[in-house]
Amino acid sequence: MLKLSNRSLLSLIGGCRLMQRAASYSSSSTYDPSTRIVREPLYKQVGIIGFPTNLGQPNSGVQMGPRAIRRSGLFESIEAMGIELVDYGDMRVTEVFPDPPKFGLRHPRTHAENAMNISQSLQVALNHQGKENILFCIGGDHSVSLGTVHGHAQVNKDMVLLWIDAHADCNTCLTSGSGNVHGMPLSFLINELQEFVPRMEEFDELRPCISFKDIAFIGLRDIDPGERYLLEKFGVTYYGMQEVDHLGIQEVVRRSLQEVNPGFKRPIHLSFDIDSLDPGFAKCTGTPVPAGLTLREGLYIAEEVHRTGCLKVVDLVEVNPDLGDPAQSEVTVNAAKEVIRACFGWQRAGIVPSNYQIPMPADVNAESRVSLLREK
Repeated sequence: MLKLSNRSLLSLIGGCRLMQRAASYSSSSTYDPSTRIVREPLYKQVGIIGFPTNLGQPNSGVQMGPRAIRRSGLFESIEAMGIELVDYGDMRVTEVFPDPPKFGLRHPRTHAENAMNISQSLQVALNHQGKENILFCIGGDHSVSLGTVHGHAQVNKDMVLLWIDAHADCNTCLTSGSGNVHGMPLSFLINELQEFVPRMEEFDELRPCISFKDIAFIGLRDIDPGERYLLEKFGVTYYGMQEVDHLGIQEVVRRSLQEVNPGFKRPIHLSFDIDSLDPGFAKCTGTPVPAGLTLREGLYIAEEVHRTGCLKVVDLVEVNPDLGDPAQSEVTVNAAKEVIRACFGWQRAGIVPSNYQIPMPADVNAESRVSLLREK
């Protein structure tokens, strides 16, 4: 694994602050889930960067998500798949003082500064990775995506977004009942919502960068009235758990991808909140909601998005190892690990790395002869 220190990443940022030029993205893949057979991961290199944020919600411990996932054995299993890892480390999260609420929004100055730092870090990492590779962002709470989606959109302006979550997270600060930013990151980023968001100078640099037509939501089951109003007003593609139950996860994923990326030529940003899974599979998260996705359904989403060949950035957020007992924490972290492995090409049917060579009897006999000669 190639490790780059936080200082190294910051020096990269300083050296090209920032490449605002959109990198052209092309994919020669043609995605047909009925015919395409993928025997090995489609990406040769994965960049990893941690964003240990926690002020987007009220529960301490979610900032430990990156460390828990790093210690889960995920990286070793990815390398065993023949994928090179580039570890950019964890970004240093700042807290600004004083930071009184604005329009009900908690910690506005802190969130704006961290979001811009995340955006810039992501832009540098993406340009360092190259267009044929993929970047994995570990949260932290879902306010992380305020920066990751913004940063991705500066590099790949034609990106599309798959939002896998129990919540729509498109509250404005005026519709939110809590003032917690993890429930409203998309309101700052979606073009159509700007007339509903009061101007705050702290967020002036975080300009809107995506339209509702380029977003698909899967797994929704706890939507606030303001969010439901906005989703319906703009005809947004979203599939709640009722639709998942009615149509099946295969059809939901197929429709979602066809709606936002019909030619499978545009880069995909997958933002996966662990609370999209049912609490039976992911208890240790800040806002669990019953009757969610099964782990099998979560894996299917990740597997199918990988098979498109268009996946560019993955967020995995809201793992909080401090909520619940050690056994529940282990189950939650393992669920996150399995979803991420599937994003990078692990298949439940197994994989065949490109450098794999099956052992042959002649090789064993040759090794035995060498060993006997050494003993003599």
